[in-house]
Amino acid sequence: MALKHILLGTAVAVVASTGAAQAEIVTPTGWYLSLAAGANWIPDGKFSVTDITDGGEGELSHASWNTGYAVAAAVGYDFGEHWRAELEVAYRQNDVDLACKPAGTDCRSSTRIWELSEMVNVLYDLHLGGNWSAALGAGIGGNLVVVQPRGSGAFNNNAEQDDYVFAGQLIAQLAYQFASRWQLYADYRYVMMSDPSMSN
Repeated sequence: MALKHILLGTAVAVVASTGAAQAEIVTPTGWYLSLAAGANWIPDGKFSVTDITDGGEGELSHASWNTGYAVAAAVGYDFGEHWRAELEVAYRQNDVDLACKPAGTDCRSSTRIWELSEMVNVLYDLHLGGNWSAALGAGIGGNLVVVQPRGSGAFNNNAEQDDYVFAGQLIAQLAYQFASRWQLYADYRYVMMSDPSMSN
């Protein structure tokens, strides 16, 4: 099952600086905590599920997904001189719009997929002037993928299935600092992972 995600989130970052608070708005260094929530998309495409009833591979085509949601939290450290590193945990959930076996047969429209990812991210901050900044980064880690079939069709086995796979992400972020230890940001994350192995 090949999955790629786009997470577009707007969030508030709570920044705890190791230094003393200053009257003017500056970018603090040291430890920080960020919280995020937003929409999540899985591009339409094909994926395959091993059918244990006949020992073969059955490709599910015409798979499309509804817009889902994502929430994330990260603890990071700002080293100053543009660089940050953080440990992030994120939860994503999407419902399938429609998934069919080849030739459009045996369709299902009641399957849910949720994921729990753990990433180590490295980001490079760019100061844009005033209180505005941007960041580019990447992360690497793992992702627990859980499929919850509901109803009948497409998946003959209605048991919940899961797999833990290698994952990575690319990050683009725009931020506005409105207080010495507070920042509002919007980011775009493109998540990639190894194909989860699910049996039918």
